[in-house]
Amino acid sequence: NGEASPPEEATSDDEGPAFPALPMPEAVVWERGLTSLLGDRVRVEADSYDGDVASLGYITRLVDDEGQVRGAFLVDAIAAIELGGRLLMLPDGAREDMRATEPTEDVIEGMSEVLNVMSRHVNELDGADHIRATPLVPVALGIDDWLDRARTRRDLVDEHGGRTILLGV
Repeated sequence: NGEASPPEEATSDDEGPAFPALPMPEAVVWERGLTSLLGDRVRVEADSYDGDVASLGYITRLVDDEGQVRGAFLVDAIAAIELGGRLLMLPDGAREDMRATEPTEDVIEGMSEVLNVMSRHVNELDGADHIRATPLVPVALGIDDWLDRARTRRDLVDEHGGRTILLGV
């Protein structure tokens, strides 16, 4: 049906989902990937985020070949505008103006493509099952209630202050 299924729930006989935790790339790998994709160096560093990850606002779910959610990339509006906007080659001034409002549909689609390309860095990790990225959408309550149960997590911030959180179920 093309829809992603929520992560499997643990049963009383079992400590977790029936599959291994999905590993997530280190900040340096994410930085190299973004720099290669966008053509200019994008500085990224690990930076712990103590807030509710759903509050970042946008999610790309990572699904396996059976359509089961195995993880997610979450981004805030700043990351979407700066990285998606750079992929679309928006001038600095246009991205700066957009930061005062919300990302446009084109910028969201651009960021969706950035995250789709970046998902290959998960697939290249030892122990990672093959996953694919779904389009970037707003976080949906009810569908994304599993976010606080992620087994792997990487909190990143880019040079523009945009936040990206990589989660593996």
